[in-house]
Amino acid sequence: MSTIQKFMTRDLITTTPDENIYTAVEELINRRVSGLLVVENDSSNKLVGILSEKDCFKIFTEYSKTGNHTTDKVGSFMSKNPVGISQDASVFDAISEFLLRNFRRLPVVDDQGCLVGLITRKDVLKVAYKECRDDKPSCAQFRTLNDKINFEYHLSTVISG
Repeated sequence: MSTIQKFMTRDLITTTPDENIYTAVEELINRRVSGLLVVENDSSNKLVGILSEKDCFKIFTEYSKTGNHTTDKVGSFMSKNPVGISQDASVFDAISEFLLRNFRRLPVVDDQGCLVGLITRKDVLKVAYKECRDDKPSCAQFRTLNDKINFEYHLSTVISG
């Protein structure tokens, strides 16, 4: 089965931690997306966060508590330390991540943690569906994946209590 870099989105909408939060919210609304990938201010393109619609709600809850905004920077509202997936990961790795976490999208990063793409649940579903529909031998790997996911889920519930 192919790696996710073969079907990931490369045309990305990004922002930086120093961007004005209201500009970022306008970008979310105008581009009709539910999140922005946040990268370093320099040219490294290192992924440092994700700004989701849910994160943006913090603007209004903060204002309702204090009557003013203490900051207007994306970095104060974004989710830090985002989970990314390697560009060399398989479709099965992506499915595993999507099943174990409540994410709609995963940033794709290189070995240095620099943003190179984005993969969505729909992207992965299309590839997995095509693999199984065409009855390719790799579809049999889904059984192994299911066993792995069930084990990981069971292990996480045992560890967390």
